[in-house]
Amino acid sequence: MMSKPIYISLQRKGEAPLDKENREEPGTNETIYCQALAETLHHIPLPVTVGLYAPWGRGKKRLLCEIEDHMRWRSKQNGSEAARTTYSLLLFLWHIIFAHPLLRSAKPEGIHYIFINFNAWEYAGCDHTWAGIVTTLLDEMEGNYRILFSTFRSFGVKFKEEPVMRKKKWALKGWSKLFWFGLLCLFLGLFLSTVLTRLKLGGGLWKSVAHTTTAVLGASTLPFMSCTRNIFFTLKKKLQAKMNAKDQLGFMHFVKEEVKTITHFLQFMAFEEDREIRVVLKIINLDLCTPDKVVAVLDAIKILLSEEDAPYITILVADPGILVDSIQSSKTTCSNGYLYLNRIISLPFSLPRMSCKGKRQMLTGILNGKRKRGQDCATNLETWAHKQNSKGVKEAMGSLATEEVQHIFQDLSHENFEDYVPGNFVQMNRVVNTVLTIRSMLDLGYKPQSGLNVSREDDRLATKEVVDWVILAHFWPCRLSWILQCAEDEQQEEKLIESRARGSQLKQGHGRGGGGDLQDKASKRDSKALLPFYEDNALELDKIKNDVRKLLELDADPDLFRTFLQKSHFTVGQARYFSNFLINLDFSLKRQFELQRGLNHIVRRKNREGETPSAEKTAGLGGEG
Repeated sequence: MMSKPIYISLQRKGEAPLDKENREEPGTNETIYCQALAETLHHIPLPVTVGLYAPWGRGKKRLLCEIEDHMRWRSKQNGSEAARTTYSLLLFLWHIIFAHPLLRSAKPEGIHYIFINFNAWEYAGCDHTWAGIVTTLLDEMEGNYRILFSTFRSFGVKFKEEPVMRKKKWALKGWSKLFWFGLLCLFLGLFLSTVLTRLKLGGGLWKSVAHTTTAVLGASTLPFMSCTRNIFFTLKKKLQAKMNAKDQLGFMHFVKEEVKTITHFLQFMAFEEDREIRVVLKIINLDLCTPDKVVAVLDAIKILLSEEDAPYITILVADPGILVDSIQSSKTTCSNGYLYLNRIISLPFSLPRMSCKGKRQMLTGILNGKRKRGQDCATNLETWAHKQNSKGVKEAMGSLATEEVQHIFQDLSHENFEDYVPGNFVQMNRVVNTVLTIRSMLDLGYKPQSGLNVSREDDRLATKEVVDWVILAHFWPCRLSWILQCAEDEQQEEKLIESRARGSQLKQGHGRGGGGDLQDKASKRDSKALLPFYEDNALELDKIKNDVRKLLELDADPDLFRTFLQKSHFTVGQARYFSNFLINLDFSLKRQFELQRGLNHIVRRKNREGETPSAEKTAGLGGEG
């Protein structure tokens, strides 16, 4: 148990104590989350499986790097990062071959971490994705400790219990005593026989010693031939051969035994170096795999890495919603994915919503990166602009490379951005890229083909409007497409009614008229606020929600959508105008609603004709007359 608060244990040497007021000064809340989790993993007993839960695009890999950095720093604070010398390596081999480690009750103070990355997506094409966890472990063991691990596989070491009064750390193996005694007897016997033979045949004493020593050394290497074989024929090759074999009977048992071998080697190495060794296995991109692969990897974590006293910290970085859906769609697991996941994860860590400070830092990083790239490309762009002799291109280039980024940051950092844009790096980057592209379009003289004549005298105000519309189109594309389709249908219906009215008047000889009514209706519709217009058509959307469920899943919180419309005071006319700029809005969504409303209109028309056929015919004849 920790006796100090987390923020005190994070204090580095030589720094002033962190008080409540200035704890967040070095970083954001996300940094504190990572340091707190790293501190917890530094103290809790193993094994442990951490579920680092966050939605897609939350920057989980970046947070995972921060966790790793703090764990490395904690390891260095304990002085456990000592380099291995040649003497220590030879002593290590001697203990593996000839000695037994004796159990001790005292726990070492130092902790050494071994970080291993497992990208599940790279093994998605294999039949046994879960076996990739073991091959990744073997890559680390056989890559960095090949000689030691191969020797350990040949001689296998087990911890031995001894009386408490004995203070020895090592005890010779029983066979090693016989080995050295037999080797000594062999040396003496060969030496005496060689000396007697040389005396009869004639020869020097030193030649006899040399021949005897060579023979004894050759005989002593026979028990170690398996070590040489293990160096060239590694355990990973053996595992891959088992994976490719047609007969898979007992494959899981074989893998489990090999994982135990790795565990015992790590425990022996920790005893040899007098420090605790913890293997941190970071599993990423599991939520990109198919459901059967997801379930197989989760089962492997539970079966292979959760043995008692295993020195493994497994950090599963994924979106829990995708994992639960994969579990529930599998036929080999229980129907409740949350219960199944809770049985595997021993330390769930769900990242809270990103703070405003974190969003601003993320936005600053994105814009600074774009500014730097713009400055790097400024010379080439200027040369190209001079060759093209285009004044508009030069002005747009200069604006985007220098002052434009600062203006965009000020326009993005307002209330709507902080309230409605989540702490998602990918989505935030998309919003910034879209806003920069639209601003470049406007600076290059782009004008919409149709719509309201909106003045752009105040560029800063126009940019804020662009930001709001980009946010609306990015986070609620389905509902915005529904609004645009309803507005377009109403406009077309008004034109159709007006056309029929004019045709009727021409047949009756009254001449043309009614154009003013159409303009009045259009003006009234365009000036209507977007929220009441959406509420008027929300009932129809509710009726077809089962048919467009996949589209509705693209949207964020519906309540936030209504709040956003109410605070922004958008109108239908502005929606029609800005729809020409929204390059981030997929217009195939609008096409889906167009087809759906068309089919519903045909169904309603058939129902009306079926209910009142005489009235419909009478109305039709009256219209023709």
